[in-house]
Amino acid sequence: MKTSLTNENYCCEIIELPVIETVEGFDNLGAVYLYGYTALVPKTMNPGEKCLFFTAESQISEKFCHENNLFRDNNLNKNTEEKGYFEPTRRVKALKMKGVISSALILPADSLPEAKDLPIGTRFNYISGHELVKKYQVPQNSSGLGGKSRKGKGTKVLRATTEHFPKHFDTSNYHKNKKFLPEVGTYYVSQKLHGTSARFGNVKVSKAARIRDRIASFFGVSVESKEYKFIAGSRKVDFLPNIGKVPKWHSDESGNVWEYWRKKLVGKIPKDFIVYGEIVGYYGKKEIQAGFDYGFKPGESGFFVYRVVHITDNGLAIDLSWDQVTQFCSHNGLSIVPTITCPEANLEWIEMFMDSRSDTRLNDYYPGFLPVKKVDEGFCVRVDGYPGPLVLKYKFPKFLAYETGQLDKGIVDIESLEV
Repeated sequence: MKTSLTNENYCCEIIELPVIETVEGFDNLGAVYLYGYTALVPKTMNPGEKCLFFTAESQISEKFCHENNLFRDNNLNKNTEEKGYFEPTRRVKALKMKGVISSALILPADSLPEAKDLPIGTRFNYISGHELVKKYQVPQNSSGLGGKSRKGKGTKVLRATTEHFPKHFDTSNYHKNKKFLPEVGTYYVSQKLHGTSARFGNVKVSKAARIRDRIASFFGVSVESKEYKFIAGSRKVDFLPNIGKVPKWHSDESGNVWEYWRKKLVGKIPKDFIVYGEIVGYYGKKEIQAGFDYGFKPGESGFFVYRVVHITDNGLAIDLSWDQVTQFCSHNGLSIVPTITCPEANLEWIEMFMDSRSDTRLNDYYPGFLPVKKVDEGFCVRVDGYPGPLVLKYKFPKFLAYETGQLDKGIVDIESLEV
């Protein structure tokens, strides 16, 4: 059976059902704990049986929900006499029920006949050429600030060679991938900030050809095709004034939050370097992420670096170690994400540390971390190595429930927008 994995953080995984634990207040349901998630399942299920596992804010295919009678509106189900629990959006939600935050969905493997021969541990988004699950996206008719999108010229998009301005890699789930961490080593545990991703680079971009350059090239004279520009990017888009257009998410009449910080960082990043980080706080009078001002006042924001890359002439990205990142930022007047360095720590200690701080405000324990009003988003754990660092993330259950509530209100997380 052919499968393909396109997003390991929002996929289906074939699992063996763990032990079902009794939860006070539930007669027919028990709790299953896996990968830092909690799923409520019928007590009639048997530990060890083959199952399908989906995480919160995954969106399951319409066909699968129809075939398994999962829709709340029974008219959408194959058997119209049966009624499920899914809305038409087909979202797996993180919901708090009787004090338990259910942040995952587990179904018997026979819900998907094509999966019967797949081995335990198989992760996939597509099976037999059909998409089963993907990350849920709110229809993009809002600004990410809870309001309608605003029209305007916006900031410009750079049409440049992307090999000199690569996007940041996707950060994988900690509990699903901790097997790749060393048993003992130097771990860097950082506060996972809930803002908007940003990239700033002093890198080579395609140079607009002038008439004299074209004439010179025609006569065989070598003409430089690239030039250095100090440019900005969000998670998905490269920006440069006066070329192309992008929507004005997180913008005002003077520009957008990425261009604002690009101007502030001019002269702080050497040639052939890119810094990756998170912008938090406010842009103008509005929070970059609702409910997460991190102690900044309206009109204020901060940029916190979590990665620095050196780009070679042929576009090879070489990551700096965390010690080098720290030195680079100190030398160039940049801030790093709040981080605890754990030298010669073992994996068991890291597990205990993370579990003891789950669903907390980290600033209550570590004054160097940024303050939040309710609960932090979570942690990132980094270890350095070749060819680059391994970075894994763990989102707190309370944050997952908050995230679901925001999506229920139609508030778009700017990280989910095509910017």
